[in-house]
Amino acid sequence: MFVSWPVNAQKLIKQLCLRICPNLLHFSSIKEITPPGMTQEDGYGDSMEQRNHERDKLIYSYILQCIVPSNRNKNCIRECIGASSTNVPSETIENTLEIGFPNYMGPSFWSSAGETDPSLPEFLIYRLRSRLSVIHEIRIRPLKGFQPGFQPEEPVYSSQAVRFRIGYYKVQHWPVQNMPHDDQFLNDEKFVWTYISPEFPMSQSFKLRQPIVSIGDVIKIELIGRAQKLAANNLYYICLTNVQVIGRPLSPVLGVDFPKGDGDDLVLKYFPDQTRDALLI
Repeated sequence: MFVSWPVNAQKLIKQLCLRICPNLLHFSSIKEITPPGMTQEDGYGDSMEQRNHERDKLIYSYILQCIVPSNRNKNCIRECIGASSTNVPSETIENTLEIGFPNYMGPSFWSSAGETDPSLPEFLIYRLRSRLSVIHEIRIRPLKGFQPGFQPEEPVYSSQAVRFRIGYYKVQHWPVQNMPHDDQFLNDEKFVWTYISPEFPMSQSFKLRQPIVSIGDVIKIELIGRAQKLAANNLYYICLTNVQVIGRPLSPVLGVDFPKGDGDDLVLKYFPDQTRDALLI
């Protein structure tokens, strides 16, 4: 059950949220969206200041609850957007959404193009299920060689390091159906990044030191450096069998209005009619 906070705790709750998730400072204002028949005064005090305090208490209490890991966390990836390169058509980024071994010859996987230079990076871009989420963990499973006669040493086709970017596409109505096949939609200048992680040594699971409030429905996974050659052609590859972004959407209680022009700001949207059912753990 949702914990009742003291009336004077609004500022403390907000400060705690901002300390844990400083990228919430990207929001310049809060816009309350009330359904027909409900006014912004419903359930609040008499003065505008008191109403804003009560509203902020509900918003940041909800974010705090979502920051706590729970069994309601799930994979937040909705679909693939694109990859920096692909080795052959059967080794596409879409394979990284599968879990297990659907192919009797071994796992399905994404593979980069082969390169002679091990320092050359790659990236994968995915669309998330919500424009506003709390992310706790990012799971990346590199391919382990699975052909006993061909790769008896079972090499792991991993990157040397990884970095994450989270944000949104600059244009509101982007042609989703073309994105996986058109490199022009993958360039960094097409996106606004609201979060850029440090560079991490490659691992299969990144439990973030602190949860991230992801502002935007796009995540870019930058794979930095190459660790393994393919013996058959002496080229370096990065191959992944599965990618998951584990967290929890903040919708339908909260949403975001993205800027439509250079002078516009990010606005946090609050839907009070959704709060009562959502403030439960």
